[in-house]
Amino acid sequence: MHTRGQQQQQSAHKELVLGLAEESKSILLELGSILNQRYHNRGPTQQTQRVLRRKNELVSRLEKFVSEQQSSGDAQEGPQATVEGLQKELQDQRVAFEQQRARLEQQATVTLNAQTELSSSLNRVLPQLRGLLDAYDREQGQHVDLTQGTTTTGAASANVACSARTVTLTQSSNSSPDLTQRLTDLQTQFDAERAQLLEQASDAANTQQNITRSNLREREAALTCPISLDLFENPVVTECCGRTFSSEALTQALRRNSQCPVCRSRRVTSHASRDLANLVELHRNERVLLGLTDNAAANATTGTGDR
Repeated sequence: MHTRGQQQQQSAHKELVLGLAEESKSILLELGSILNQRYHNRGPTQQTQRVLRRKNELVSRLEKFVSEQQSSGDAQEGPQATVEGLQKELQDQRVAFEQQRARLEQQATVTLNAQTELSSSLNRVLPQLRGLLDAYDREQGQHVDLTQGTTTTGAASANVACSARTVTLTQSSNSSPDLTQRLTDLQTQFDAERAQLLEQASDAANTQQNITRSNLREREAALTCPISLDLFENPVVTECCGRTFSSEALTQALRRNSQCPVCRSRRVTSHASRDLANLVELHRNERVLLGLTDNAAANATTGTGDR
């Protein structure tokens, strides 16, 4: 393959040759005009006639050469423009894919921060809650031990002890209203904070999922073969119009009709697009990570279109 520098050098050389050819043709035409004026009133000699014929032949050859070179240049510029257009399209797709990846990473960071904040809040509240519960249990245990120490053997004594334990526990609860109120307030505060953080994390996760699915549908539309209506399989790019198709789908379409499905060119050649194949593979992997199947993505796309 020629490098861009070699192509520029060839183009400059061709322009130089065309310039010389045009200049030579101009000189010959001017010479012919001078000779015609000189022999206007009398016929030219045979030698002069031969020179004029050679001049006319040379002018014709130069005109043919210039025409062929210009046609050749136009024919070469067409594929070059197609290649440059395809390269720009692939570059734009690559940039869009990188931007999508950056958005997903940012959304994942937001969700992770929300989960971290929830864990941090739980870590702050739980030790205080455990401390209050332990203090409450210790106070109740002391009253129970005191009551159990006053019991005697026998069925009657056991009944008295049970009654005394019940009374003691009730008195213990009544004697520590501040502790009970603090425990209740802390439990209420903990439940409210946990519910708020869980709601924030759920909203962030739902927002991220909706954005991800929307971006996935948009990208999937760009990576879908217009013939098979599925993701590209071994994508190929046509030389005639620069459109992309799945290789097998294009082959079957050309068997039914030899013309290009888009521009209707009768001569259809194509080349594989590895960059686009890599983009399709990355898209498939991302869809698997999101837990989406082909049918799920198709249904999501259909649902969006219906709305």
